[in-house]
Amino acid sequence: MLGYGVVSASAYLGGHLVYGKQVGVDHTATADKYPKDFVAVLPESELAENTMRRVEAGEVPVLLARKNGTVFAIAHTCSHLGGPLSEGELLDDGTVRCPWHGSVFSLRDGNVVNGPATEPQPKFEVRVRAGQIEVRLQQEADK
Repeated sequence: MLGYGVVSASAYLGGHLVYGKQVGVDHTATADKYPKDFVAVLPESELAENTMRRVEAGEVPVLLARKNGTVFAIAHTCSHLGGPLSEGELLDDGTVRCPWHGSVFSLRDGNVVNGPATEPQPKFEVRVRAGQIEVRLQQEADK
């Protein structure tokens, strides 16, 4: 009976952590909503050097950052626990630190540089057309 009690309590706790608190869940796992074609998200003049900004690409929040004259785009929602990366810190080495738990992601490819995150951020291709910054989900062949 004690064994059944321990197993039941463990199952309840595990379910609560995963389904209720979203622990261990990739919070960027909505790839079906990411734009497959380029979408205009912001006038280029509104993104200053060494700044970050949250924009919407269709239904999905995207983090834009300009560093050393290059515009980068990764998913805005931290893959660890869903923190807003635009409220984090843009670091000198071309990375961004999440404000909630300190995960650090590369702006160049979205990879985790420092945890606790274990999943990379989805990366977006960026182009500038007619003064507008446009993004789309990076194609598999380009990764």
